[in-house]
Amino acid sequence: MSHRYTLSLLLITLFTACGNTPSTQSIHTDVPSLESESNQTFVGSNKTVTVYVHGFDENGQEKEHAYGLRYYDTFRSNLVEYTGYTRLENYEGNTTEENTHLITAVDYYGHEAPEYYDDEDRQEIEAITTQYGGGVPRYASIVAKFIHNVLDETQAERVNIVSVSLGSLITRWMIEKDVEHLASEQKIEKWMSVEGVIRGNYALSSVNNSSIINLFLDAAPELDQMKYDWIEEHLTPHRATMSSPYYQDILVGQISLTDGSQQDSMLSYVFPLYGGFQPNDGFQILKDTYFESADYALLPPTHTLLHDGHLNIKNNHAAFAAMSYFLEAQKRVRITLTQATVNAVHEVAFESSIFSANAQSQWELESALDERLYSSGALASYTFEENSETQTVNQVLFDAFVMNQENQLKLSIEGLATDANALSLGKQEINLPLTNGTYPVTAQDWNGTIAIEVLELDVD
Repeated sequence: MSHRYTLSLLLITLFTACGNTPSTQSIHTDVPSLESESNQTFVGSNKTVTVYVHGFDENGQEKEHAYGLRYYDTFRSNLVEYTGYTRLENYEGNTTEENTHLITAVDYYGHEAPEYYDDEDRQEIEAITTQYGGGVPRYASIVAKFIHNVLDETQAERVNIVSVSLGSLITRWMIEKDVEHLASEQKIEKWMSVEGVIRGNYALSSVNNSSIINLFLDAAPELDQMKYDWIEEHLTPHRATMSSPYYQDILVGQISLTDGSQQDSMLSYVFPLYGGFQPNDGFQILKDTYFESADYALLPPTHTLLHDGHLNIKNNHAAFAAMSYFLEAQKRVRITLTQATVNAVHEVAFESSIFSANAQSQWELESALDERLYSSGALASYTFEENSETQTVNQVLFDAFVMNQENQLKLSIEGLATDANALSLGKQEINLPLTNGTYPVTAQDWNGTIAIEVLELDVD
């Protein structure tokens, strides 16, 4: 441990000097309308099982228990609490209303086959372990076989998957490789990726010296498999794109975190040596946690941003509210700042937070359902070269699901002069009705137009 601490002292000054400068590209700008992107109507299943797929565990390789069994942790407990779904272990095989949506989790680590495997299952796991050395392909097969067993056990129609960190790369492999034919047989209804290793991991891809990585993480096959070049060679050359046709039957959602201020995180050491600061959550750079585009999609993926660190997700209650709303998939809302007028010449970033009265009432949630903060480094900065100049911005402020009974969301938005130490140009809080249309926002030294798109889904 002493050598890790010494490295921290040597590099912390370098990291601080990098600064969280505004991103040259907004997280989402100039996206097509929801209606134009929607390929077909989504119809939810009457009976589903939601399966939580956990993230990387540096001690996972040492686990001797059987793999493919139910998994328990704080994240799972909070997911159960916020969804209200029945735990699979409490399911008694009836079809009453409260049991139509079940929830469980799977542990893909371990060395022994579970009792529900037959000889063919064991041989398949051994073969894929030999082929790839274990890691992501092995874990994806274990997760898929677990899902198959759960579907048989419960007679549920389809599964929803909530994956975290490495669990998202495992899920992506399972879908795009059609493991156990779950994707081709349309057994996956929804996939929510949380701070996911969607495109890979920047630190692991940048650092070629394994001895540096081993200062933070013990050797494991999945560390190599999170590298960009491994994903491009073995999974897809289109890391940033939903390029598999199997996605056309799956509703996809994404949650990204943007607080990379933890000074002893792996990225805090990597940035000074490999290209400088990028928006991040301490372990994943922001752009690696979401799909940039979709060649195939039932609907365009939702995307929620929250200002928190990677390891804090298990206690981020706004994230669990967003997951619950996504799993219910009732009403999709996108809020966009379409244009802005700034009174004086400035470089300007627009910071925003979205609050839900329904979430406050249901869970006493005071924090924002989505927050896009200047301090994260993830916001675009726009150049206004003349007084009272108007520009088209098209910056997405919110793109996620809410409940049908939610008839308004509260927007807090502030213009910040990034060329003047983030001087506030004015902040406004406004309750936005959830109906399609445009609405004005007026602050001290700027004003703009907000567009709202609402897409209600058939959940029968």
